[in-house]
Amino acid sequence: MSWLYDAFVYKVISYVYPLINSRKNMNNNKSQAEKFKSLFGTRLPIVAGGLMWLSNAEYVAAAANAGILGFITAATFPDANDLRNEIRKCKSLANGNPFGVNVSMLPKLVPGEKTVEVFEIIIAEGIKIVETSGRNPEQYLPMLKAAGVKVIHKVPAVKYAFKAQEIGVDAVSYTHLTLPTTPYV
Repeated sequence: MSWLYDAFVYKVISYVYPLINSRKNMNNNKSQAEKFKSLFGTRLPIVAGGLMWLSNAEYVAAAANAGILGFITAATFPDANDLRNEIRKCKSLANGNPFGVNVSMLPKLVPGEKTVEVFEIIIAEGIKIVETSGRNPEQYLPMLKAAGVKVIHKVPAVKYAFKAQEIGVDAVSYTHLTLPTTPYV
């Protein structure tokens, strides 16, 4: 398990803020941690966000089995069949624990526009949690929501978090680079 811990310490840190804490729900006594665990079905309110080249089935299943939410990074598997096989492998290793797929919509990360194809694979494989990043996911939300997929959108600044909330994602992940000397918040 130490390799999993090391990946957290040295990765880009993501803080997930479930939008269920909007002003209309501020009187709810349920803690943020409990809301997160309830929304995503995890034992702990921790996210192991997608790590390019590292977030494969073994890594994500280890996260899921530890009770946290891990994400296979779709861009690591540019071939549709490879992604499908990795999802299936992770399902077999995760023992029914929840996990998701990270979909970077940065146009230069993977040659060609494959976002719709990736979302179709995710839906067909029964994945219920997606982490999006790179651009506004609004045009994909209807297809994802119709399939019962919860969407966490990763943003680099607070202004994008407000926009993500406005369009209807389920949670926002604020990502920033943290150096080893920077205290974790």
